[in-house]
Amino acid sequence: MRIALNVLGRLVETALIVLGVLVVVWEEDDQLLEFLLWWMLLAFAYILVGGLVLRSTRHRSVALQAHAHRLRLAFPFALITSMVGLTVGLHIAWSDQDTDLDAAINFFGGITMVFSWLLLHSGYARRYAQLLTRHGGGLRFPVDDDGKAITPTPVDLLYFAFGIGATFSTSDVQVTSTPMRWHVMTQSILSFFYNAAVVAFAITVLRGT
Repeated sequence: MRIALNVLGRLVETALIVLGVLVVVWEEDDQLLEFLLWWMLLAFAYILVGGLVLRSTRHRSVALQAHAHRLRLAFPFALITSMVGLTVGLHIAWSDQDTDLDAAINFFGGITMVFSWLLLHSGYARRYAQLLTRHGGGLRFPVDDDGKAITPTPVDLLYFAFGIGATFSTSDVQVTSTPMRWHVMTQSILSFFYNAAVVAFAITVLRGT
């Protein structure tokens, strides 16, 4: 079952990349909106299924469920998919559109950027799971109420990754290895520019309305 979900995930990510490229290069607004809608539906389904899988494994430690070779493929696919989604949003914001579909395209372009942001940081959560599995450590989570060390679960890694994505900081989690610090720094820098691009998109769209 897990193998099938991983294969399906790679197929959906590939489809999102292809659809994103089509949105950027296509010139006819009717077809562009159709590609954009398909991108959003696939991204929504991908995130929804990921959330359901997360719910079923939220109490299982990363060490027990991680498969390094699959996680190694998951991160670059998620990163590319997210970057394509960001490019789609910026392309829509900066394109010179003056049609009846302009408002709809801008609206869905904004949702595309939100989904892309979610994909980026969920991809980093999987990246941290891969690093924990490969190196046997690198992150130290605070102790629980009983004073016991926490073995990170997928929810813990999502908490860590989205905390960096939103605030550029590691909150209450300690980074204890050089490879992990490198990836945390990379995500922080990428998040800064990504969030700035989202703000630029909003300003551009509002200025055009």
